[in-house]
Amino acid sequence: MAETPRPHGHLSLRSRTNSTSCFPLNLTHDLVYDFALRFDTQIKKCLDTCDHQDISDLIPIIVQTLSSLDDHINDLTECRKKKDALQEKVKTQSAANKQIKEELKIERHAHQDTILQGDTHILELTEEKRVMEEECKTLKQNISIEKSNIQTLNKRICDLSSETARTTIENNNLKESIITLRSRLNVLEEKLKEKSISDIQQIGPKTSLLKRSFVTHPKTIHILGDSNVRGLGATVTQRCSNKLRFLTSCVPGGGLCQINQAAFISQPVPGDLIILHAGTNDICQTDWTTIKQSLESFIARYSHCSIVVFTVPPRYDLPHLNKHINRFNTLLKYAVRDASNVKLIITKRLISPKLFKADGLHYNDQGKDKMARKILSLLQDIPTVPDSPPSFSQLNRHHDDDDDDHDSSTSSFFLM
Repeated sequence: MAETPRPHGHLSLRSRTNSTSCFPLNLTHDLVYDFALRFDTQIKKCLDTCDHQDISDLIPIIVQTLSSLDDHINDLTECRKKKDALQEKVKTQSAANKQIKEELKIERHAHQDTILQGDTHILELTEEKRVMEEECKTLKQNISIEKSNIQTLNKRICDLSSETARTTIENNNLKESIITLRSRLNVLEEKLKEKSISDIQQIGPKTSLLKRSFVTHPKTIHILGDSNVRGLGATVTQRCSNKLRFLTSCVPGGGLCQINQAAFISQPVPGDLIILHAGTNDICQTDWTTIKQSLESFIARYSHCSIVVFTVPPRYDLPHLNKHINRFNTLLKYAVRDASNVKLIITKRLISPKLFKADGLHYNDQGKDKMARKILSLLQDIPTVPDSPPSFSQLNRHHDDDDDDHDSSTSSFFLM
């Protein structure tokens, strides 16, 4: 076996003992060198006592063994150093890895918080989106409803515009008719002035058939009407000194068609007085033909009684209805003018705005007091049909008064 080269600074057995050694070795490891030194001493002792040749044969084997042992120990030392270096490196790397793990853990927690915040934000945005979608859906529905309402209003406006145009044409035609009738009345009046008194006397007996007297002192007064007559009988009773019986039948929200035989508390008998105050709820609601038929039937049924009809009072809550009220009152006047047992009272001349409640529709206490005084004045002086027919000039003046009671620009009742 070839001798293994020794590193620099190796130890020589000879140089250490300063004597002749049995082992020509260059050992580097201290432990091996000490072992070789002790072994060399023992070999020398053996050589002194034993056969020199036999011992000499063992020396190469021992030298080779010691050299191998020294080499192995050196290798082990190098491996240990490398191991220690690797362990130190591993320790350093482990510390670095631990630090990296800590940093990654911190970053992980930070990222988890960010993810949680992001998830929360996403949930909030999702909820806001849902709410916005609901609001958008509701707005679309409202827009659809508003569009439908606008279309309905536009259609209503078109209908009203057409009706206004038609009414304007009718008004113009009525104005022309009134002018024509007035001209004819003037001509007839001139012709009547030229007639003799004997001709007028011949007309007298015919007109006398229309003459009918009212009962000047009735015992029972029936007050029928809408909510404006509520409590009116009690107010009249407080002001009346005579022993009269006042029966008030109030039909709230009722019109002239609802004032019928069933409305009376006690059925009228000949000589009774009937006060009729209704019609406000018929404006723009009931067809005039129906109202006229109901009124004529009522007057015919109670022809044995005196009847006082109050016209519909003006509306101060809805002033735009007053033109329809004026038309209604004009039709009402002409509907009852031929009935000899009926007297028409123009309510507008009797009641002023200050006699209404704040709603502009119902009479206040002062208004009902004014109505009560008017009814009492009728009891003292119930009119009768004139003994002779009025002249055409009187009719003409009466017609002029009628024009003051209604809007001259209108021609007929709204639902006529």
